[in-house]
Amino acid sequence: ISYRTRFGYNLDDSNIDSRKVTPHYFGDVPVVEFRNNEERQGDFEQCKSLVDAYNTLQSDRITDKQDFIDALLIVYGFSLMGDDEEESKSKLKNGFIDGAPGKGEDGASVEWLTKQLDETQVELLAKSIENDIHKISYVPNMNDENFMGNVSGEAMKYKLFGLLNLLSTKTRYLVKGLRRRLALMQNILNKKGQGVDASGCKITFTPNIPVNLSDIITNMKNADGIIPRTITYGWLPDVDDPEEVAEQMKQQKADDIKDSQQALSGDTGKSIDDPEFNNDGKGGKKNDPDSDD
Repeated sequence: ISYRTRFGYNLDDSNIDSRKVTPHYFGDVPVVEFRNNEERQGDFEQCKSLVDAYNTLQSDRITDKQDFIDALLIVYGFSLMGDDEEESKSKLKNGFIDGAPGKGEDGASVEWLTKQLDETQVELLAKSIENDIHKISYVPNMNDENFMGNVSGEAMKYKLFGLLNLLSTKTRYLVKGLRRRLALMQNILNKKGQGVDASGCKITFTPNIPVNLSDIITNMKNADGIIPRTITYGWLPDVDDPEEVAEQMKQQKADDIKDSQQALSGDTGKSIDDPEFNNDGKGGKKNDPDSDD
């Protein structure tokens, strides 16, 4: 619906001059929402304050280091300024103080004006904020000592449990949005007379996480004869059609049998079931008087 207003963009009835309706044939409002979560928030929106606090803390640490380099030198008990400019220059030669009284003499002393910073407490606070960010966002810290190489796969799964649950929620909302998009496309194609049914489309997502392929293959072998192979083949990553894999396995076994038969027949291209193939495996005809046998 396109509106033509008299003044500005206000769509009051008194301000609408005309409107034009053009069919789009989607059968519904052609807008698809892909929600990120139930609250419709970003991944780090709930811990944004922690991220800002971490940035502020790290920025202050860098500022403190710069201030330490640019610290002021304070002189007690004497002055570096003389009666005139020449006398003042004579007390500072090549960055050194010349003619200063001894330490403690007439209360004289020299020190830097610096702010003492407890790096241990600051580091502890930064680590605490970092852990809270990973805890609230359900994203584990891959640099943590808990993700060392000696951790078993099952233990790793429990550490990724929160992230996998979060992934499941995102996947559910994404599938919902994709199905609505397919329905809109289906309406357009049906208007063109193609008779499309998108309700049977299967949407599959493969998480980009480490997979222990050896364990999967072991489980498939143990399940052979108990669970149909079209199901166990679906356990393999990056397999979209288990039935196609089953057909490939059948063809591979048939090819192996054919290769074995050719090897037994002396690679003559004849099968061992061929009536012209001699039982002794040399390829001569049976009862052939001209044969060496």
